[in-house]
Amino acid sequence: MASCGGGGGSEGSDVCSCTPAAPASQDFRHAEKHVPLPSSTPVQTTVAQILGWAFGPDPVDSTLRTGRELTLYQVTTAYLQNARLINFDCDVHFEISDVPDKNAPRVIVETPIDSEYCPSRKAIADGLAQHHFQLQYIFSCNTSPAAIHR
Repeated sequence: MASCGGGGGSEGSDVCSCTPAAPASQDFRHAEKHVPLPSSTPVQTTVAQILGWAFGPDPVDSTLRTGRELTLYQVTTAYLQNARLINFDCDVHFEISDVPDKNAPRVIVETPIDSEYCPSRKAIADGLAQHHFQLQYIFSCNTSPAAIHR
């Protein structure tokens, strides 16, 4: 019988002290996600613009970052529709939209557990707590990416 197992953290715990439930070798494109942010000025964009980007070929686990993946983007105005901490890899997932409508199209922004992201993760969690929102701690056994269909 398969099991996710382990993983540290729980709802309300420090968003920077999570222990992934799975080894890095099971995290899809782990090496490509765990890199420093580009030092360049962010390109301003919107959720609608991101959703309008053309799909490229599906990457495999060893596909290097190219194209848009090498650019730092900033969405200056967005509405948080959902936020959760995934125990599989300890990423925090933020679902954002351009408008405050629960049925609005969304994109997911992920922040990895890497120390570079810790101050931002804590600030966001603290800001959410001021609005009586606590990150959901999601136990996930997913070890492969799901197909995305438009």
